[in-house]
Amino acid sequence: MKLIECPVCGEKALGLRTGPGRTMKHRNMEVEVPSDFPLAECSKCGARPIDYRTAKKLNPILQAAFEARLASAAEADLATLSAIRPLYDWERILNLSAGYLAKIRGAKIPGAQLVALLRLLANHPDLADELDTLWAGTRARR
Repeated sequence: MKLIECPVCGEKALGLRTGPGRTMKHRNMEVEVPSDFPLAECSKCGARPIDYRTAKKLNPILQAAFEARLASAAEADLATLSAIRPLYDWERILNLSAGYLAKIRGAKIPGAQLVALLRLLANHPDLADELDTLWAGTRARR
């Protein structure tokens, strides 16, 4: 393997590598890079400098992994929430149109903000009362 100088640490340790278990941040989430995708990586400092061509190839792969993680997280949290209340109640609490959460379960890719909110509600379902007070126009008791 041909090694070149790393732009981060200056060592001659930068080379193309493949393998499992590599992750990268895409938007706000760590996603896995496919094991067969070659990335420049420094064996000294661990930097992964990416050029434009690599970014152009890698972006759709990372986007697909990002969307899959969003869908998976939403599915798990919707299962938790639906065990507590019917989904139509959660749609009302979240001010969503009827059937929206069922669409997410099927094929629609949820937004990161909704996934974050679903996770918070799945972990703390009592927060639904605070949302009810928001929509009712009253202040939450502290």
